[in-house]
Amino acid sequence: GTPSSAQMPLPELWVTRWVDYSSKYGVGYMMSDGSVGVYFNDSTKIVLVPDGRHFDYITRRTTERPEVQSTHTFEDYPEDLKKKVTLLRHFKNYMLTDVLEKKDGATFGESSLPPPQLRPQTPYGPGQAPYVKKWTRNKHAVMFQLSNKMVQVVFFDKTEAILSSKQHVVTYVDKRGQVCSYPLSSTLEVPSPELSKRLRYIKDILVGMLGTRPNDYLASAGGA
Repeated sequence: GTPSSAQMPLPELWVTRWVDYSSKYGVGYMMSDGSVGVYFNDSTKIVLVPDGRHFDYITRRTTERPEVQSTHTFEDYPEDLKKKVTLLRHFKNYMLTDVLEKKDGATFGESSLPPPQLRPQTPYGPGQAPYVKKWTRNKHAVMFQLSNKMVQVVFFDKTEAILSSKQHVVTYVDKRGQVCSYPLSSTLEVPSPELSKRLRYIKDILVGMLGTRPNDYLASAGGA
């Protein structure tokens, strides 16, 4: 039988809900650790730590300039971030409402993983909070690449795969909502044909999104 989700180790971090407002501003999201962030349309990023004491702002990397990370509070931040900080507040309030409503062409989604038990954790210092580094969506799925090397793919048929390169594990939520974990190195020979098919698909998206061979993520899975 399938191990029940109770004893399944959940991933170390994942996006629990998000709103795609990229028609105007970007994508807002909430993570399983309670942090809230926005990936803006100009490829800058902002993430508010779970205790709300500070947020990190990450500039866009260009060929001329490396990305720069800075830390601020709601009481003290540079004037040129005003609009983005206002949007962060809006997205945060929106994420904390029980019912996400559709407005102005925004679409939203939620992870199929069971809600995380929020464990007391060491507060993040400046620049330590993980955030969504890249995201993409197509007609089958939405994909988030986190700054801590996790990759999360939420398919619109309610299945979901989260790849942890650190733990070399893929966590999968199948069509019936069962949660299973498999070692990442043998992923392409997992007992579930449903998952194998999706992993091949994820590999293709990763290649397109990262422009590199996704060996980091898929370890030796079928030799990317």
